[in-house]
Amino acid sequence: LPAGRKGFAILLLQDLAVIPILLLVQSAAVGEAHQSFVWWQAVGAILAVLLMGRYLLNPLLSMVAGLGLNEVMTALALLIVLGTGVAMQAVGLSMGMGAFIAGVMLANSSFRHQLEAEIDPFKGLLLGLFFISIGMVLDLSLLIAQPVLIVSLALALMAIKALVVAGLLRRSGMRTGESFKLGLMLSQGGEFAFVVMTHALSGQVLDTDTAGMLTLVVGLSMAFTSPALMAFNRVYA
Repeated sequence: LPAGRKGFAILLLQDLAVIPILLLVQSAAVGEAHQSFVWWQAVGAILAVLLMGRYLLNPLLSMVAGLGLNEVMTALALLIVLGTGVAMQAVGLSMGMGAFIAGVMLANSSFRHQLEAEIDPFKGLLLGLFFISIGMVLDLSLLIAQPVLIVSLALALMAIKALVVAGLLRRSGMRTGESFKLGLMLSQGGEFAFVVMTHALSGQVLDTDTAGMLTLVVGLSMAFTSPALMAFNRVYA
């Protein structure tokens, strides 16, 4: 569906925007995190990884696929992710950024469907572990101390993002109802916001209370999206 393709394109661009955001956060870090970061080395490493993914990844995957061993293909995908993460960490960036870049490269390879099928058994487990780890770092005491402020910020985030997305979709020719519905579906903060907050906290870019509050805001926006969408469908119908 056209709406689904546009929504997927927005989500993909939103995820790709994490790379420059993490670079900015890392460049603003203080202490050891700042001393180990050299911006030209980081940019050079990212470009080198992207070029290798563009010109070397498909031949390497083709060679391994010719062996006919699914386990070797899975092991190679994991090795690429881990190797890219270690390379990013070596130039002062995060392993999370390296894993994200490796995922983008693998998703754009000719073997993306085979790789997706191979790692599908791990997807649910790792996704669950990711959100469990996020839930463990949520500071509910901040929500109890300032419930009105945090809930208001979450609703403001959803409203602003929904209006921006709906406005862009409306300008592209989508009908008003569909554009607002898709804007509401995409109104929550992305899961990579948790990664950004973690790195901002470790680099002393944000203090603990601010990072905790922003993490709560993003988490609440995710929780509020489904009820808001149900209410929209009931009113719009």
